[in-house]
Amino acid sequence: MRILVNRCYGGFKLANTVFERLIELGFPSITEEQKKNEDFDSEELKILIFDEQTTFGSKYMILENSYEEEDLRIHPLVIQVVEELGKEAYGSNTKLVIEQIPDDVKEIHLHDDNGYEKVYDWDTGERIA
Repeated sequence: MRILVNRCYGGFKLANTVFERLIELGFPSITEEQKKNEDFDSEELKILIFDEQTTFGSKYMILENSYEEEDLRIHPLVIQVVEELGKEAYGSNTKLVIEQIPDDVKEIHLHDDNGYEKVYDWDTGERIA
């Protein structure tokens, strides 16, 4: 399994270009207006498209409902787009890298130190990435 990890103090953040490319590739998305008119209870990851750009420059976000943060980070399409875009996939205070998780690891834990992330094997506590 491969996972996206931030290797910069600041935090994990995907650039607008990642979301735009994901939508082009058919990743599920919903507008703010659609979200108001829909009983949102989705098991799948969805991109929320804002009506206006946020103060922080974001036009998109991942809707959080019944998924774990790791689900986004291991999603094959998200990893593909980050690989395609390289440094354009993230902005300042973020440096995304793709780490390989050993096949025998069943569950992982992400540890965040002011945004710089490390991946641990949940069962053994051993750092694996």
